[in-house]
Amino acid sequence: MLNKSMRLTWILIGFALLTLLAGIFMLSQLPTEEGAGEPAFVVLPQLKQSDTPAEVSIPLVPAELGSEEWCEQMMHKPDTQWQDEDARLFADNCLFD
Repeated sequence: MLNKSMRLTWILIGFALLTLLAGIFMLSQLPTEEGAGEPAFVVLPQLKQSDTPAEVSIPLVPAELGSEEWCEQMMHKPDTQWQDEDARLFADNCLFD
């Protein structure tokens, strides 16, 4: 005869197997759409500097660090050209107004 802890173990194993089987069954009942397996996102091409409209481009006139003009210039500056100090100053002066 099985002791109390062995019976409890077998009951829990049975419950776990039933839960697993119910989950597999529910997954098998999901409707499939045509094109399944394709990525759920679309990769858009990156704009080149020459592709940006004229009204968006901001002249690179030296502006006072932390000024509104400087913040606007930094928003349009490519991420690869930012220095650590630029990011810190931008966060301090432009994000928390």
